[in-house]
Amino acid sequence: AALDDFTEEDMPDEEQLAILDQYVSSAEEFLAAEAERKASAEKMVMDGELSADVFAEELEELPDMERDFAEDFNSALAAAANEDDSVPYDDDDDGENWQERILELNRVTKVVKGGKLMGFRCTAIVGNGNGLVGVGCQAGREVAVAAKRAITDARRNVVR
Repeated sequence: AALDDFTEEDMPDEEQLAILDQYVSSAEEFLAAEAERKASAEKMVMDGELSADVFAEELEELPDMERDFAEDFNSALAAAANEDDSVPYDDDDDGENWQERILELNRVTKVVKGGKLMGFRCTAIVGNGNGLVGVGCQAGREVAVAAKRAITDARRNVVR
């Protein structure tokens, strides 16, 4: 709309203009102080006095990987709790009914130069209920991978 389309009633009065001027000046002061703070932080990073990850909080949508992994981990644990603990199988056609069970499933982290690497460690057992039992403990980036590796390891390490 053109300026000619506005009437005298549409224009703010002097009091409203004063309040708007205060808002604008406050916003300008804040932006100037924020620019000064950022410049000071950049200088401190360049001098080695401050870590470069202080600017990471200024990125608006950083993924919270630890929270995402925790949610995946909790949902996997809840799903495992709702299911029967053991899974029967017969992989070598010897007529014995083997059972496999996940004993433990933990979230682990490895601290590296770029941050934290999340993973899962799983301990599993297999047995035939007739004196043979195997134990395996393996890790992986995902719950399913860690569980599969642990069960495979348990099948390899069967003892009487």
